[in-house]
This record gives sequence, structure tokens and C-alpha cells, in this order.
Amino acid sequence: MKGQTSWKLLHIFRSKRVNQVDDHENSSAKEIDDDQRAKPTDYAQLDIFHRAVYPIMLLGQCFAVMPLTGIWQANPRHHSEELCWWLAPVLYGFMDLFIIMISKGLSYRFEQISNRIRLLEQADQVPQSTFIKIREDYVRMCQLLERVDNAFSLMIIFNKLRWPINYVYHWYSMLFLVSRTACVFLTAATINDESKSALAVLRRVSGNNWCIEVERLIFQMFTQTVALSGKKFYFLTRRLLLGMAGIIVTYELVLLQFDEPNRRKGLQPLCA
Repeated sequence: MKGQTSWKLLHIFRSKRVNQVDDHENSSAKEIDDDQRAKPTDYAQLDIFHRAVYPIMLLGQCFAVMPLTGIWQANPRHHSEELCWWLAPVLYGFMDLFIIMISKGLSYRFEQISNRIRLLEQADQVPQSTFIKIREDYVRMCQLLERVDNAFSLMIIFNKLRWPINYVYHWYSMLFLVSRTACVFLTAATINDESKSALAVLRRVSGNNWCIEVERLIFQMFTQTVALSGKKFYFLTRRLLLGMAGIIVTYELVLLQFDEPNRRKGLQPLCA
């Protein structure tokens, strides 16, 4: 009886010991599993995988190197890539849009000066201080244009460069580029137009209102080229745009004239 009781106690003690060891092993295994789960190099976990490769994939997708369709389904960041692709055409034409907006703002300021001069056209007596004020404002606008031109010159001169890939564009792309360039030129040319639009009014100033400031203002408006430029190599004016169009048309007409004998002989045209 005593031996059976001792055997039962020993069996219970051993069972508890085994259970404690099992519990300890289970808890240790759980801690190891948790540690492994929290390890940032466990790429089997989808979230850790996305965090690890996100910068590389973002760079590749933005530059159209890696087509990542469907890989972002478990990651909310895929919306940013869609936004990048949507903004790409907008950013492509951002430079032109930026030049157009700045040009409109500057031309509007010159238009305000011209309107102030037009309002004085019907006046019988205009004090010299008024023309001094107008001329000072005109000089300030010219200084502002000079600062803007210094900041924009490189942008303007490189903005119109066309790389070889553009030669494979379709006809509608070429027409779009020509229209956009003409729009930039014509919009930027309004600065030059508005800066000289009041010359006719100033030249009709009566003898009673004539003063040395009027003469100085006329001379400055007539002789100074007020326009955005490509690092002073060329100025964005209507005359430049029409001159470029005339040169292109003349060049095409000359090529057509030289092509005519080749067509008669059945040779390949020069323009091909």
C-alpha cells in the first residue's frame, strides 16, 4: 500500500515536471516564432516584403523599367504609383505651362502701364509728375523682367530642344508640339507687344503736355527690347515667330523646287 502511494506520487511529480518542460518549450518556441516574425529580413511576410522592395519598385515603375501590374494589391501605396502615372503627362508640359503663366502675369503689368498712358490721351493738361511716375513704374517692370529673364533663360533655351525620340512621333504629336510651341511664343510675345503698345499715344502728346520725360519714355520704349529671352540669344517676340515660320516655308519651297527635276527622272525625292 505504501509502495503504491509512493509510486503514484512519483508519477504525478514526473507528469508535472514533463508538463512544465513542455510549457517552457512551447513558450520558448513561441518567443522564437515571434522574434522571427518581427525580423525585418523575413521576406515571406507580405508586409515586410513590400517595405523592403518598395523604393526599388517605385523607382522602376516611375521610369517605366518594371511593369508592376497587380503587385500592389495588398499594399495601399499603389495609389501613389497610379498618381505618378497620371501626373506624368502634366509634368511633361509643366515647363510650357509655367512660362505661359509667368508671361501672362508680366504682360498684364505692362498692359496696366499702357492703359494708364491711354487714359491721359484725352487730358488737356497732364503734370510732369504723372509721366515721372509712369516712367518709374515702367523702369521697375523692366527690372523685374530682367530678373525673371535671368532665372528663366536656361529653362527657355533648353525647353524647346527636341530629342531624337521625337522624330518617331505620329503626325498628331507633331501638330501638338507645334501648336504648344506657338502658344508659348505668342503668349510670351505679349510682353513685348504690351510694352510698346502705348508708343502711338505718346507720340500724339500735344505740345502743352510735352516734356522731357515723355521724350525719354518714348526713346526707352522704342529702343529697349522688352521680352523674355533664351540667355539673350533670342527674344520671344512675334517677329521671331513669324520669321521662323517664313524660313521654314521658304526652305520647303526650295526643296520642292529642287525635287521637281528628280520627280521627272523618276529619282528619289530629296525630302524623302
